[in-house]
Amino acid sequence: MKLSELIKTKDVPIPGTDLIVKMYEDVAWYDFVKSTQIKDEDDRGVFLLSKLIESWNLLGDDEKPLPVTEEIIKKLPMKIGSAITIYASELIKAHIEKKKD
Repeated sequence: MKLSELIKTKDVPIPGTDLIVKMYEDVAWYDFVKSTQIKDEDDRGVFLLSKLIESWNLLGDDEKPLPVTEEIIKKLPMKIGSAITIYASELIKAHIEKKKD
């Protein structure tokens, strides 16, 4: 089995925008373990989102693609951050349910 067969992604369109976020369907085990060491719940969530997002079509003012970083995630408008968080939760929940079958 190839590692690429285990690591699944999904393109997630963010409603009301042209933003497309490519997200992993599951968090890597090491990233999950590291997240348990982050005491602040909000910081933990931002850390995990930064690990769940593979890429996006978000551009800076210079029209160059912005990297997926915790700093940029913290700057996203509430509507966008919430939508990404909801989709991340749904992807992980669906992935866990699929593993049970």
